[in-house]
Amino acid sequence: MTDRGFLILADISGFTAFVTSTEFAHGPQVVAALLETVMMRLSPPLEIQELEGDAVFALGPDGGPVPPLTLFELLEDAFVAFRDRQRQMVLATTCPCNACRNISRLDLKLIVHHGQFIRQVVGGKSQAAGAEVILAHNLLKSHVMGPRAYMLLTKAALAETGVDPGAAGMREHVESYGHLGAVRCVVHDLESVWRRTTEARVVRVEPANAIFTIDVMLPVSPAVAWDWLFSPDKIQRYEATTKRIVHESGAAGRPGVGTRIHCAHTNEDIVETILDWRPFRYCTRDATRRPGNLTVRYTTDLAPQDGGTRVTTSMALAPATPWWKRSVIRLLAPRVRTAFEANLRALVRRLGERRHSDQAI
Repeated sequence: MTDRGFLILADISGFTAFVTSTEFAHGPQVVAALLETVMMRLSPPLEIQELEGDAVFALGPDGGPVPPLTLFELLEDAFVAFRDRQRQMVLATTCPCNACRNISRLDLKLIVHHGQFIRQVVGGKSQAAGAEVILAHNLLKSHVMGPRAYMLLTKAALAETGVDPGAAGMREHVESYGHLGAVRCVVHDLESVWRRTTEARVVRVEPANAIFTIDVMLPVSPAVAWDWLFSPDKIQRYEATTKRIVHESGAAGRPGVGTRIHCAHTNEDIVETILDWRPFRYCTRDATRRPGNLTVRYTTDLAPQDGGTRVTTSMALAPATPWWKRSVIRLLAPRVRTAFEANLRALVRRLGERRHSDQAI
């Protein structure tokens, strides 16, 4: 069967030198733990096609559960998870062996291509094949100079994501192969993603400090739940009172800290400003209701649980809110909570209908 979509390889850099120069007792286990962390971030929504020693090969077919822009953030998130796990292992170990002392030397590179491939069954096992699959694997041996941790996207993949390479600080790169010719790519420095993540200011509303907190379970992965909670086109499919959403994109054509969102509702307008944006984990926004200019702050947390995602929304007063507005907001809080709960119940129903439809197919 012929299919089309993203072909993604997550490869641990320095694997060969690490495994051959470290103790057998710990070296393979370190690599396995890091690869498992990456795989858990990628799937779902991506399909893990194969584990290839030091690399994970995954597919993201067109028309999948998340759009290409969210998929790009998913790949960044996989790298952040890899680096988090690596740092935890370095800090936690007291073992003096070469493997444990050299965990920090490992890195991750991501190869992202988009094209046509064939799904075939060989020896009872499904696998992807075709020229585009060969191209993606050849790019594992690319000659990228500079960062050890990077994402290499072919121009075909970049065009699908909608990311602005200039705004994202990507640089041009060309690889050449005898049977495939010149392959135009861009290089995305993942170290900059790690710095941005670790240096970003944390802004959260904790449940203990909230006026109210709402919990709901969604029957999808955090990546899919994130898309339904924050993509304007998805929101308008289940929020009955939302008539129009104008999304002022952040850097590189993506939402992020500082992005403003104008939501036109039946009886009011709401302007939201993103204060903290941690894809697939949590988002904190200030929301100002017009008329009245009443501002509240709320955090939406996502956590994988029982094969789905627990979504927790905690709302509080925005800092520096005048005393008289505080009184008005507290009076309106039950109404706001009711609206939140109605929207989340509608989303649960929508996702439930989609799941039953998929199962029927």
